[in-house]
Amino acid sequence: MEFSLLTYNILFNTAFYSLKKIIAEYKPDILCLQEIDTSENNLAEIENLNYRLANFSNYLMRFNKIFGMATFYNASKFYFDDSQIIPIKTTFLELIISLPKIFSGKPIKRNFLKTIFVEKKTLKKIAIYNTHLTVYGSNDTKIKQIKTALNEVKNDNKHSVIIAGDFNYFPYGRKKLEKTMELFGFKEATANIDYTIYYRNLKKFHYNFIPRIITKTFTHLFTDRLKIDYIFFKNLKLKNSQRIEVNHSDHFPIFAKFKF
Repeated sequence: MEFSLLTYNILFNTAFYSLKKIIAEYKPDILCLQEIDTSENNLAEIENLNYRLANFSNYLMRFNKIFGMATFYNASKFYFDDSQIIPIKTTFLELIISLPKIFSGKPIKRNFLKTIFVEKKTLKKIAIYNTHLTVYGSNDTKIKQIKTALNEVKNDNKHSVIIAGDFNYFPYGRKKLEKTMELFGFKEATANIDYTIYYRNLKKFHYNFIPRIITKTFTHLFTDRLKIDYIFFKNLKLKNSQRIEVNHSDHFPIFAKFKF
């Protein structure tokens, strides 16, 4: 039985209204979105495209709005089984940047949005971990954050698992990420994709001060093309994967097909 998944950081809802066209063309069965406006009306617009909301979580505040992650699914192919929000430890720099929100009584933490689905024909379970790791930390910090999810599934060799989203992984230490995922039994669905963000496309998007400095630094020292979005999978067969060439966000959507 085949199914498909799309992961997309939509840049504080900037790319939200382009989703209708992308969804109509690719018809993903599972949709993992990051930096989406999690207001009820906004999430309902995705449900109007014949999807069901599995769950959402909040972790960012901007423009006096709350943004987070949301996972949607095709109810004709999957049953919803369970969902939970798994907190990720906040980095020191992110804590400092978040102090105004903490003092305003609106602390928001990054997390993994875990959802379990049951495929209707085979009744096989699959756990989807939708995530957006911190940009304010080293790659070692991100490895530790990833292990928050990996430690949950390390002894499970039966069920299918996908970890997808914006890893914000800097362009060094790639082998360490690969070895960590392999150690826990995961393969990479995005190995054929060389970049998921293209800095020359970013001039039309407004960045805050620190993200702008980080962007210029990496453009100057490394490359103007960077791979920070990933899909890792376990106990599944990968059919194919691709980067969708649209410029509605600072990220490209990533689409993959799997088989149980």
